[in-house]
Amino acid sequence: MKKSKHNSIAILIQNNIQKIFLLFSLEIIFDNGKSTNTDICIDTMPEFYFYISTHGFGYGCGYYKTDRESMDEMRAMILAGAQEYKKAHKALKDNSKFVLFGDEYKRDHFPNASREDALWLNKKDIGVSFDSEDPKLLFNVNLLDTVCSDLASLGDVYRFFMRAEDNILQKKVK
Repeated sequence: MKKSKHNSIAILIQNNIQKIFLLFSLEIIFDNGKSTNTDICIDTMPEFYFYISTHGFGYGCGYYKTDRESMDEMRAMILAGAQEYKKAHKALKDNSKFVLFGDEYKRDHFPNASREDALWLNKKDIGVSFDSEDPKLLFNVNLLDTVCSDLASLGDVYRFFMRAEDNILQKKVK
């Protein structure tokens, strides 16, 4: 039986998706333009993620929904010059593939901060992401290795987010 181009692509997609599912827990929310109930998906802890949509795919590290307490703790760490923040900032700066995302305040709440720190400080929620609309990247046989390597490069960003969560927990325990 002759293999068609579509069969080859389908097999490649299936193989890549099977590999990805081994490493990631995907949250799939279907939205047909109407309001959706996402309460069961909201997670206020940082996580690594991978998504596929009709517009492309992406992956990164961040929060699905960052709560105010977490953002306030991260801001305090940034303003205090915490080593975890410095390492996270450097990791993102050294990896131009990823961009910082999150809603921002309409006005600058930290006018005395450096421009680079203000990008982090003025976020209402936060994460770093790589997004692509290129199907050649999505269907590349090396996708799993690329994603794993790229996410590993975000380790310091994740550790910064988790340190903030740990600091909050420690304050509650005291």
